[in-house]
Amino acid sequence: MDKQLIILPFDHRHSFLRDILGLKKNPSWRQKKQVTALKQIIFDAFLLAAKNCRQPQNLAILIDEEYGAKIIKQAQKRKIKICLPVEKSGQDEFDFNYSEKFSSHITKIKPDYVKALVRYNPLEKEKNKRQLSKLKKLSDWCRQKHYPLILELLVPPTDQDLKLAGSRKQYDQKLRGRRTIAAIKEIRKALTIALWKLEGYDDELSCRQITHAVGPREKIIILGRGENKSQVERWLKNSKPNQNVIGFAIGRTIFLKALQQYVANPKNKKQTTEIIAKNFLHFINYWENIK
Repeated sequence: MDKQLIILPFDHRHSFLRDILGLKKNPSWRQKKQVTALKQIIFDAFLLAAKNCRQPQNLAILIDEEYGAKIIKQAQKRKIKICLPVEKSGQDEFDFNYSEKFSSHITKIKPDYVKALVRYNPLEKEKNKRQLSKLKKLSDWCRQKHYPLILELLVPPTDQDLKLAGSRKQYDQKLRGRRTIAAIKEIRKALTIALWKLEGYDDELSCRQITHAVGPREKIIILGRGENKSQVERWLKNSKPNQNVIGFAIGRTIFLKALQQYVANPKNKKQTTEIIAKNFLHFINYWENIK
């Protein structure tokens, strides 16, 4: 397990099509090529940032096979750590992207980490039972084949939560921490997790409580959730003092706006690459300088 892990995630598929290309339906062949080209810009920005950071050995990419197969090959030639997602994109309930063939896709690519995203609120008992059944199959396979498993845990509010809290913002502040701790405890009973990819918190107490629920052996990285720069910085600052928090995975906060502007006016690819690299370097340096 890496002592520090800083990931640039651009495995987004459904949200990439929606937020960058404005698509609400399946993409055409030409649009798929456009997505692949845009992801290449992100990877080029990653390479540029890696040249200018102090510890490039801590860096990794989280990239999907569907649009990033060529990027995976480029990264492997450069010995860059690769995290591979296995979940079907844009689903409220976890399912495998390649159904029962998920294992053959992993062994074909041989990533450094396998990643699964799950939306898991402890109040949704039946849904969670179905999700845990599939995730256990993945967890058992990863343990047997020695692939470290990253679980990206999102804990969205139920209708009941929103009624109790009053709004999504109030849910984040009052209830999400409690729900996340309960979710972690339930998931840890069923699965073997090497690394948790978790949402950040605005206060240090919630961060301590979450990391205590995970335990000292399992590690944590903080995700960005597409939030603004100052919000993500606050999450990182509150999280880093906990010893089992070893890095972050921030994606849309780094590249979304730059790519939206590029799609609207695709004239300067070099400038777009430099903007994304600068944004990534900002968070790398911010993380390294947190006292």
